[in-house]
Amino acid sequence: MASNLTLLKQCEKIIHAKVINDPSRGAWFLTCIYGTPYIHEKSSQKTYISQLSNSIDTPWVVIGDLNITLSPNDRSTQNTSSEILDLINDFDLSDMGFCGNPFTWSSNKHGTGQIKSRLDRTIVNNNWFISYPKSILTHLAQNGSDHAPILLEMCKQNKVTGRNWKFFEHWLSQHSCSDEIKNAWSARFSGSNAFVFTNKPQHNITSLQASDISGSNTEEIVKLEKQIRKLNDIQASSNRQKSRDHFYNDMDLNSKYFHIRMNRRKSRNRIDSLLAPDGTWCNDRDSLAALLKNHFHNIMTSSTPADITSFLQYIP
Repeated sequence: MASNLTLLKQCEKIIHAKVINDPSRGAWFLTCIYGTPYIHEKSSQKTYISQLSNSIDTPWVVIGDLNITLSPNDRSTQNTSSEILDLINDFDLSDMGFCGNPFTWSSNKHGTGQIKSRLDRTIVNNNWFISYPKSILTHLAQNGSDHAPILLEMCKQNKVTGRNWKFFEHWLSQHSCSDEIKNAWSARFSGSNAFVFTNKPQHNITSLQASDISGSNTEEIVKLEKQIRKLNDIQASSNRQKSRDHFYNDMDLNSKYFHIRMNRRKSRNRIDSLLAPDGTWCNDRDSLAALLKNHFHNIMTSSTPADITSFLQYIP
């Protein structure tokens, strides 16, 4: 299903937009913020968020490097200011929570710095919790930056079963291919075997960063980062194979082109919501299956079938 995004404000540290990605749920607002560390800019950001909180009565999410901590657990060195917590409450917003590593910022780019904080977060209004109760925020592995990326998923994805195994020829160029495939079978991931295989190094980095004490895991994480960079270098080969595009031989190793091709095809093939005859929207797997089954049952049956005796006589 195509999404519609209308940009309402854009400046150096704030992007505010209206989003419609599911017509059965209506529009919601997305505000991406880099929380300024400069005192003279904090006042204008505070005023803008306050104005939005008074005017928005639909689901609203504020996400980004907000540069704030809301509890002593968010920072490894000092407690947070109660003034910040009172400010969030005044805006009728609340922290969404997260899963993964408790910190999103570290004093080094490997996630093993001695100073750590949770500066990147998502805060939402009450309407968001009502419309998207299954939404979840995940702290991903920190790799190449002092900040970890965060991923907001609006609903839990239905588990797809029976997916076929895909093998990519570039895997054979790695001496550890056989051992990695054997290890992947025992990994605790949900998804296809290929997905399990390719996500094992990232999972290891996340585990090492979460259990790190005063940089003790830095050496192991650096080795895994080098391994991931090698996998990223050969990702273009996978994208070319999956893109099914005959122009790929003329392209360079920039994989953005192939990502766009694949994502567009996936978007066309995916059904997120369907309008039922009674005017309601079906957007979960069971209701979509029932709606499609009933539809084809109705168009393939008739209460006044034609006489087909003349045709049946030729069928043994």
